[in-house]
Formats: sequence, C-alpha cells, structure tokens
Amino acid sequence: MLHFTKNRHINLMSGLILTPGFETSNQTTDHYTVFVANLSDEKASLHLSDEEVTLFSNSAVRSALFFQHHMMQYNSQGDIVARPRDEIKSIIQTLQSCNLHRAAQSIPTLEFAFDAEPAPVQTRRYYNNPDGWPNDEMQQAYKIIDMMQTGQIKDFLADEVLDKGYFPQLPSQRLQGSIGTDNLRSAKLLAQGIGQITGCAMGALGIDTLYAPVMDLGAVAFHERCYGSNPDITIDLAEQWALGALSQPGIQRICLKHAPGHGVEIESSHDTHDTHNSVCRSRASRTTIKHHLHVFSEVIRRLRQHGVSEEAVRVMTNHIVYTNLDPHAPVSLSKKAMYFIQEHMPDSVHYIADCVNMASFGADNGDFLTNLKCANELHSGGVIATTHYVKKASRLTMMNSIKTRVPQHQLASTQK
Repeated sequence: MLHFTKNRHINLMSGLILTPGFETSNQTTDHYTVFVANLSDEKASLHLSDEEVTLFSNSAVRSALFFQHHMMQYNSQGDIVARPRDEIKSIIQTLQSCNLHRAAQSIPTLEFAFDAEPAPVQTRRYYNNPDGWPNDEMQQAYKIIDMMQTGQIKDFLADEVLDKGYFPQLPSQRLQGSIGTDNLRSAKLLAQGIGQITGCAMGALGIDTLYAPVMDLGAVAFHERCYGSNPDITIDLAEQWALGALSQPGIQRICLKHAPGHGVEIESSHDTHDTHNSVCRSRASRTTIKHHLHVFSEVIRRLRQHGVSEEAVRVMTNHIVYTNLDPHAPVSLSKKAMYFIQEHMPDSVHYIADCVNMASFGADNGDFLTNLKCANELHSGGVIATTHYVKKASRLTMMNSIKTRVPQHQLASTQK
C-alpha cells in the first residue's frame, strides 16, 4: 500500500531520534565493536524500564531508532544470532504505549525507525534465514529475482516472512549495482524484491520508517553500502527499492541518505574518510556536489510521480564540511549548506541530521549542546542522537537542551 499524496500538508516537528534501551558510557570511536560487546550487557537489554518508557513519552523525542544490536543476541554457544521475533515486537509494543500519553498531551505520535540497508559484514546485520536460503549473496540475488519473475514473492512474504517470522540475509547494494551494470532489468527486480522483503519483515515488527537506501555515489568509506558510482543505476535501483518497501503494510516512510553525498573526494583526520570516527572535509566544487545531490532529487521526483506522498520520503544529511558551501561547519550545522541542498531539491522535503555523536559533527565548531540545538532547528525531520558512538552527552541532557531555542546571534555565529 503506497502512501499517496494528500492535499493537506502535515507539519512535522523536529526533535531527537533516540536509540531505545541502550545508554552507553563509551568513549571510543570503535562503535561497531561496541555494538557486539554490549549485546550481552544489561544496558542493551530489550526489557525497558518504566523510566525508559517515560523518556520516549517526552515531547523532545521524535522517534525510536532500532539498530542491529536490538535484533541480535548471543546464544549458548557464544554465537551472535537473531532475537526471537516476539521479543523484538514486545519492545516496540512497549514503546507504542507511549503514544497514548503523547496523544493526551497533543504530542505527535512517536515514530519507529530501523537502519535498514543490507551490508555483507553480516556479524553486525540482523537476519534470520529460512530453510534452504543461500549463504552466497549472488545466489540470494538469483533467488529473489526468480521469485519476482515468477510471482512467488507473494507466497514467500506470506509464508516465510509473515507466518514464520524469517528475515533472510539480503544482497548488498554494491552487488545490486554490479548486477545493474550488466542487466538493469534484473537488478531493478532484485531491488524491488529486497524492498518488499525488508518492508514486510519490519512492518510486521511495528517498524514504520526505514533509513535506506544509501544514495552516496561510490563512497570510499562504505562502498559495500552503495549501488556504485553510476548515478543512473543508483536512481533506478533506489526508486525500485523504495516502491517495494512502501508497498508493504505498516511502512509509512523511507529516508534517503546521506545528502549531499559521501562520494566526493574527502580529506579526514584519521584517513578513514568516515564521519563516524574522523573529522571529514571536502573541497569538491559546487558543480560536483550538485552531481552527487541529483540522485536524491531525481528519486524523490520519480516517487512523487508514482503517487508517493511528500511525507513518505525524507533525506538524511551528513556531517562533512564542504568547503565550497561553508568552510566553517559541516552540512548538518550550516545554513548555507542546507540552503544549497534545498535549492537543488524538490519542495517540501523533510531533512534528518545523521547521528550527532559521530566524531565529525561539530568537532571544531563550538559547544556540543549548542550545535545540537542548531542541527535540530535546521532539520524538520529530527536529529539522530544515539549514544553508541562517542558519547558527548546523555540522552536526558540532549533532550533538555533542545527544549530551549538557540538565540539568533548564537545561531548565526555557529552557522557561518
């Protein structure tokens, strides 16, 4: 069921996008290790306290964002495996109870998001394979394409995903793009099938928002998460993935990421080109940035032509400093950079700021809490503020911070 355009416009509030049940004191940038190391830690438990539920009832919170560690656990042999589906649903249902309080206080409904794009580093990716599902991602691709061509995908979704609760390991965006180079028709079927499987499985859990697909053109830091460097293939496959995901019950919106693009040439403080653990800058020209931004705008334009509503497609910004847009601040903190993005995008797009606890967010640009408030005021879709990256402030401190607006003179001095 696609979310078709409505005549009325829904005013969205900004606010924090928090990770449930996971408040770490981590001070390292090795965040993927933290995912795994805390799987057996009490702080990563899916059994939320009343205090946690109260946290998500607060008007400063926009959304609950689920990462892979919420969906995984250690078994008795010490292997990382999928949590039982009912256990995952239970935590989401517990947080859904917050919406009764929020409605009584005229606070917008809490959203439930999942970091959804597949990647081949499967130790940090949630999946629960049905019997006979191939381990090789090319064989997975062939199977999904065959199901799409024969119409068997409907039975697969009904029987294996909805009835039995499986969420199969899925081919990476990199492989999808590679197939698209040789056979675009098959790759488009594959992308739509992956979107359908993802949307079906997550919608059944109570997830309503999918943070995917990755639109970056050939990003060095995470090339396996990208469709590749060809913009036409990226546009075609992202369009099909989105149509597949949004066709599934429960899925209300997707989020394209990470505008205006990680695929530009980047200089970083630790030579990783990764905003999670390095301060990243790019000297890309405005023309080059427009080239990378075009894939976002074109996918949005196409989806709207299909009747997908404005509210159903959001865009996540990154924390790269593009010196030809604003040499003083990352995109997420720069009025100039955000205006540039908006100028080259369709109207009425709602933006989300990538996680503010990444190393590259405002690293040399003033006080963290001031920066947080600035990012919140620039992003109508909310600000991701999980604490499994380098922890710069507790969730409660961040919540209290954004309840006061930034004075205009301070906002101007921070976002030069």
